[in-house]
Amino acid sequence: FNQGSWNATTNPDNYYSSYYAGIRAANYFIENSVAYKAILGTSRDTISAAEKINYHNDVQNIAWFRGEAHILRAWYYFELSKRYGG
Repeated sequence: FNQGSWNATTNPDNYYSSYYAGIRAANYFIENSVAYKAILGTSRDTISAAEKINYHNDVQNIAWFRGEAHILRAWYYFELSKRYGG
């Protein structure tokens, strides 16, 4: 490492494609879950009390997952810039 022996083809810690795959997966989830409330409400009984609770729990879970996807995407970008510059 200190001798300048790393380059694009001789990287002993080659996570480059894995990090971009993670960024791509996070972007895909974030983009396709924008209308999650409408998607969760489709073909679903939200009148009964038990189903209403399930619906609200699912909405909270998707909102949480969207937040985690943003955090993961930021972490992947950070790791890419830390390892490969940027």
